[in-house]
Amino acid sequence: MKKDQYVLLKTMTWARDSHGLFDYESKNIQKKNIRANCSGKLIRISNEVQFLSEKIDTNHVDDRSNLAHISLAKGQYSISPFDENQPLWLALRVTKSNEDSKCYNLNEGSIIKLGRVKFKISALHTSSFEPLTFIQGSSENFLPEESVCRICLCDSNDQENPLISPCICKGTMKHIHVQCLQKWVSSKFSTKTGPNSEIFCWKSMDCELCKSPYPASVQVGRRVYAIFTSGDIQTPYCMIESMSRDSNNHRMLYLVSFKNKCSITMGRGHDSDLRVSDISVSRMHAMIRYVNGKFILEDNSSKFGTLVMLQEPKKVEAEDEFVMQIGRTVFEVSIKSGIRGDASIDEDF
Repeated sequence: MKKDQYVLLKTMTWARDSHGLFDYESKNIQKKNIRANCSGKLIRISNEVQFLSEKIDTNHVDDRSNLAHISLAKGQYSISPFDENQPLWLALRVTKSNEDSKCYNLNEGSIIKLGRVKFKISALHTSSFEPLTFIQGSSENFLPEESVCRICLCDSNDQENPLISPCICKGTMKHIHVQCLQKWVSSKFSTKTGPNSEIFCWKSMDCELCKSPYPASVQVGRRVYAIFTSGDIQTPYCMIESMSRDSNNHRMLYLVSFKNKCSITMGRGHDSDLRVSDISVSRMHAMIRYVNGKFILEDNSSKFGTLVMLQEPKKVEAEDEFVMQIGRTVFEVSIKSGIRGDASIDEDF
């Protein structure tokens, strides 16, 4: 990276503080350009965003919100969360120089947010020959021979159908066969079939005794066993897990099959393939497309945005441009040339 290059942050802050949301349709926005060519921190005081060098102590600054770190190491800029409890989000919005910035290639483990509703992409499968196994879940070794399954009351324990302990129940209720649990889970799902997709939906996937949630999969030795599965699902498909509970204290889990066409819609509207009943979610909020073996998340000009959680520092590359969000502040990030000194600020765009 050239010595005269700097990070340009076009910041926008929504004046209203509402569930950490940013209203992309509001005109009540405070804007500021920030230029930085050193390591430092991005903070917000009231509605004003400021960039401060690492040399400056901000502990004495009252009513500040810490937003992000900007790091410069070996000529490479990167942006990371200030606090692990306050993640940074990649906002899927079109920038002037990057039409593709409204799309994101999903990976297993991606965490997305529609309005204020969070989901985790638990699994992605493209081939009918792939076993339905997931990376999450707890590791279990084979259990003692005297253990019995609380459903079938048998003590058999082998690699095809091991006894596991998937919840926090104790005593005689602690153990259950993988296949017994799979059968119980499979009796709990509902199916929604549309012109574009087929969706298998589970809710109340908690132990009926101890009320702890069952994992999507468990590992016994080197083998992973799927708990949530359906023999009728067609590839390609993805598994989407709600990270919050609804008004009935249910945590939703969706197996989404791209049956006929290569896209599904997500939103609050009744005609959405995957319906999300939350006021912060637009009627036709976002879509997931399946293209060339990839699952691509795309925003549909939603009011409160479609976001993807940043799980590692985001490098700022030359000729790259993207949009980040933390709470009610959004900033467009790019690399520019022609600055001396630590930082400078332009009040307006």
